[in-house]
Amino acid sequence: APTLGSSRGRSIARTHLRSVGMLTVATGSMLAAAVIASASSPWTSAQAECLATSPSRCSAEHLLLQGGRELASKHAKTKHEHLSAETPQADGRLYARRSLVADEGNGAGTRHGVSLDECKVACDSEPACRSFSYSDFSRTCYMKDQEVTMESAPKERRTWDWHLRTYFPVAPNSTVALSMPVNDSEAVPGHRYVERTLSANEGRGVHAELQVTLAECEKLCDVMEACRSFTYSATQRACFLKDAIVAMEDAARVPQYLDYKTYIQVQLCNSHVCAEGTILRLDADSVEGKDDETCCQPKHSYSERTLLANEGHEIYAEFPVTLAECEDLCDLTGTCRSFAYSTEQQSCHLKDKAATMEDAERADRNLDYKTYVQLPLCSSHVCAEGTILRLDAASILGQDGEACCLPRHSYAERTLVANEGRGLSMESHHLTLTECEELCDLTLACRSFAYSAEQQSCYLKDASVTMDDAARVPQHLDYKTYVQDPLCSNHACNSGMVLRANATAILGDDDETCCESR
Repeated sequence: APTLGSSRGRSIARTHLRSVGMLTVATGSMLAAAVIASASSPWTSAQAECLATSPSRCSAEHLLLQGGRELASKHAKTKHEHLSAETPQADGRLYARRSLVADEGNGAGTRHGVSLDECKVACDSEPACRSFSYSDFSRTCYMKDQEVTMESAPKERRTWDWHLRTYFPVAPNSTVALSMPVNDSEAVPGHRYVERTLSANEGRGVHAELQVTLAECEKLCDVMEACRSFTYSATQRACFLKDAIVAMEDAARVPQYLDYKTYIQVQLCNSHVCAEGTILRLDADSVEGKDDETCCQPKHSYSERTLLANEGHEIYAEFPVTLAECEDLCDLTGTCRSFAYSTEQQSCHLKDKAATMEDAERADRNLDYKTYVQLPLCSSHVCAEGTILRLDAASILGQDGEACCLPRHSYAERTLVANEGRGLSMESHHLTLTECEELCDLTLACRSFAYSAEQQSCYLKDASVTMDDAARVPQHLDYKTYVQDPLCSNHACNSGMVLRANATAILGDDDETCCESR
């Protein structure tokens, strides 16, 4: 009924559903209600036949699949045509969106600071325009004379044109148009779907379609913004889109219904919101995940200085953009190490030069352009032997061992101790002894660990264990305790002495090794 878009349609559907006892039906009820509102005879005939022969089986699914298939298909087609007609367009032309094509043809004009709809109008007004590329990021429209299709070869992904997409005109009733989302300014990623038993809680219906393949049902879920899962019957070829985010562990429907299965949409990073100080990674629309570690990359800090004499090679230029947008563009461009920016021109020029604040400045000033120096992150630093890169290196500014690296400890093996202290993390499986040592080094509170070579299992502990501590009785499997040699940074110097400057890199726990006179 909601798909009819009228209160009268909803009222008729509710009244009819109540009269035949179908209110309790979940799967398929939305599309069935929409079809009920039609006065066409095929539905009436199927309804009468079902009620006369087996009233208990007159569910929305049964009526829909037995007698309403033709009407449902017509309804779905009408709905698609209605959606396509609502899609923003100019002068009767409808545009489809796809990845940037390899062969864009020749330029037919450029418009800066325009919306997507304005770009469509410009293309419609230009006789030579057969397609265009558009950037939501820079609001720039590049009109082209090349005729494009969905099958045109895509351009190889590059770090500086990630925000461009190709648009081309399509016929309103074409297959491409009927599969377009309502708002074609939104990206339509191709999700992966995992099959499971029919879920007990399917959520609300988003849309339904008959006589479709499983692949077509997946595509429908991709283009419907509210769709997070769907149920599908291979026998009935029936597809019901749902808004519920379903997990493999969720309760199954009892009993199951026909051969219907629930298909879970695996979430892509492009729907993730990154924490402060990070930015969504460039390939977020093709990476599966929903956490910062998988989906985000660190944002750099930038220092303003006078324009450099030697700026290096220019990677890309964009305007009009804000300073913050220029910083984001540099962060997302793998080879960008600095950029020049003009506030007056709102013009951004990405550079490959790893600039410093001490580099020579340009003698003749160019308008109000400034160079912005990208402050390096520890993640690009190579630690010296005996040290290891910090776990949080991707969020720390620096390019020296003191800021970026932690000392590697030495560990001595002994029998499993009776008092291991508190565990610092869940058990880590499939690790070598060296990997377990590194994990302890990178965990600030770790002072020892238990390790099993047979199980390849590692347990980090906070107890400062010695070789003389009591052993566990009885021992457990082949587990051993590994004692961390202390660093001088944990030592308390006697009066009149202070820790050595490099105490964090010295193994020891006595004044002679760790301290020096004030």
